[in-house]
Amino acid sequence: DLIDRSRRNSEQLFESLDARMQSQLAGLGLATKADIERLERKIEALGGKAPATKAAAKASAAKAAPKVSARTSPAKKAATKKTAAKKAPARKPAAKKAAANKAASS
Repeated sequence: DLIDRSRRNSEQLFESLDARMQSQLAGLGLATKADIERLERKIEALGGKAPATKAAAKASAAKAAPKVSARTSPAKKAATKKTAAKKAPARKPAAKKAAANKAASS
């Protein structure tokens, strides 16, 4: 009885995690395997050639990947520049104050 209950709880947990992962992935707007297969069939129906192998599909995906990273790189560069601009000024004025205090006490 305890083993059956444990198994059911595990299955419920896995189903819950799977549902959450699916909803999060759907929220990202990524193409699913079914979407890609549907588009490949549509391309074939229009007379074009879809990638015949997984290696060809990966090669075409690799060509598209740099475009995505190119969009994000200016933001990263800007963030780096902002960080560099926030450096604290040198503490030279403190030395001037000490000299002024010495002169005033003399």
